[in-house]
Amino acid sequence: MRRSQALGILCAFTTAGIAAVACGDDDSTGGYTYDGGARSDGSTSGDGSASDGSTTGDGSTGGDGATGGDSGDGGAVTAKLVEFNAPDSPKKAKDGDTIHVTNVVATSPLFIISKNAKTCNYGVFVVDVNAAFVPYSGIFVFSTGAGTGDGGTACPMTSSLPADVKVGDTLDITGKYSLFANSGCGKAPNPSPLPAKGVELDVSASSKLGTATPPPAVDVTPNDLIGGTAPPAPPDGGADAGDGGADAGDGGADAGDDGGAVDAGPPGDPMKYSGALVRLTNITAKTKPDTFGVVLLDPSGLTVGDKIYINTAFGKPNIAVGQTFTSVLGIGGYLDFCSWAFEPRSPCDYTPAPVDAGVCPP
Repeated sequence: MRRSQALGILCAFTTAGIAAVACGDDDSTGGYTYDGGARSDGSTSGDGSASDGSTTGDGSTGGDGATGGDSGDGGAVTAKLVEFNAPDSPKKAKDGDTIHVTNVVATSPLFIISKNAKTCNYGVFVVDVNAAFVPYSGIFVFSTGAGTGDGGTACPMTSSLPADVKVGDTLDITGKYSLFANSGCGKAPNPSPLPAKGVELDVSASSKLGTATPPPAVDVTPNDLIGGTAPPAPPDGGADAGDGGADAGDGGADAGDDGGAVDAGPPGDPMKYSGALVRLTNITAKTKPDTFGVVLLDPSGLTVGDKIYINTAFGKPNIAVGQTFTSVLGIGGYLDFCSWAFEPRSPCDYTPAPVDAGVCPP
């Protein structure tokens, strides 16, 4: 399996230009779940610690009810995300470091990754506040809280993250800088992604500060998000390793919304787009959505996920093999199982949108 995901939960989904959407609920379990330091898909994150369910800045409570308070205490190092992430930064964070970031802006709403009776896991993508895209300035933020309870179906939406985070909210976050990778990656039939591990911030305390405009989307190619390098062929010599994600990236600069060149850092590293809003243009679906709603693009093989919205009323995307789109917005640099994935925030990020007329705002 590529991944597991839970379906449904009562929530609200708001993005710039995307209307609020009510959600259903379901008690299925899936996604990446923590259990004694290991993810259910076999990957590990740092030392495996998860958030303690502390009280968030907006007063929501979870777990043991500890108080969030000043995110800058506890020995955490404070800096911008780009300083923690950039390969050549003197402040580059290491796996397991406790870090503190402030005034980071959400590029996605808070979303449910997975749920069961004991645990609900949540995520949100954030970036430093900048006027334009800056490489390595974003990250995936992870938090966990109480589950649905025996016989329950809805997550209580209580964790170390505020329950109502939406696109444009600014946050103050303290947590553990964690590297993760699925234990099966690099072993047949799963190609090993480059770089081999994704990065996340496991939250211990957070609060909402206000609002800001996220940097506008930067135009990228599928190969920018795959990493610009073909995954290794499987041991049997099969030609299609990793569903065809093969062409070398151009290594050049990417054009921003204003048409100017953007220094996107060294080629071959999807992590420079982590958490950032990016845009693909003139793409074609190679596959229809699989069990988990994942679509592959033709000919690149880039994984296009639905992790942000599958647990809402939208569910899996309604996309046909060969269907074309003039543009798609989404979040880059997310390691989903053994593939670097591109994550639209809802079907309304597609043009044309693969949903019934009237669902997306004009």
